[in-house]
Amino acid sequence: AWNLASVTAMDGMFKNATKFNQPLSGWDVRNVQKAHELFTYDSFFAQDITMWDMPNIGDKGLHRTFDRNGAFVKLFVNCGNPSEAASIPECAGKDFPYSKGGTDGPPGAWTKRN
Repeated sequence: AWNLASVTAMDGMFKNATKFNQPLSGWDVRNVQKAHELFTYDSFFAQDITMWDMPNIGDKGLHRTFDRNGAFVKLFVNCGNPSEAASIPECAGKDFPYSKGGTDGPPGAWTKRN
């Protein structure tokens, strides 16, 4: 029951976490402006955070968010990366926030794989 209402930076918060895979869907992350490498190298995290509302993050605030996170990218796909989204069936006909790279992106740019 963490209160994150005043948090503006989450850079590396779960980077290199050992076996962290707890539900975080109820977190209030509206004021977060930076979350670089948030789940990088956390090979266990695979919770649905696609509903997180991060209006202040911008397109540069989530660099390498899910880089080297095998569990999350097996369950979710980044539909916000224009170069990749066109070939992903789960992304067809839907509008997603922009992601600069394949492992970047606001949580709303991701969707569950079929």
